[in-house]
Amino acid sequence: MTFYFENVNAQSDSDVVKLNIILHPVQTITVNSSQRSVDLNYITEEDYENGVTATIDDHLSVTSSGGFQVNVASNDDKFSSSSNTEGIPAGDVSINAFNGSENNLDNIFGNQYQPTKIKINRFLFLNT
Repeated sequence: MTFYFENVNAQSDSDVVKLNIILHPVQTITVNSSQRSVDLNYITEEDYENGVTATIDDHLSVTSSGGFQVNVASNDDKFSSSSNTEGIPAGDVSINAFNGSENNLDNIFGNQYQPTKIKINRFLFLNT
């Protein structure tokens, strides 16, 4: 981008200034502070047979000046509690990406985001 400065006096002087815009890479991922814990409530027999869902609106916020990936991992191979020694295999849990209140994933990613099962090691959740 070039800017020209001209002097409007009796004589005509001009000069050129070169403006450099330097874009440094920026990437952040933030979990909504009020959503650091997500509960899946199994209440009825049907819940145990069919599973349960929880939709957490605006759970993650990602800012990136370039392409990025979001990976998800579980530290253990199952979810368990003191009252349930058998547990639920981590691989039985699916994570989905949906539009947030301030974006439209279809506009950003097309139709590339799909439900993904949790892996014990990290796995790709979103990729741009």
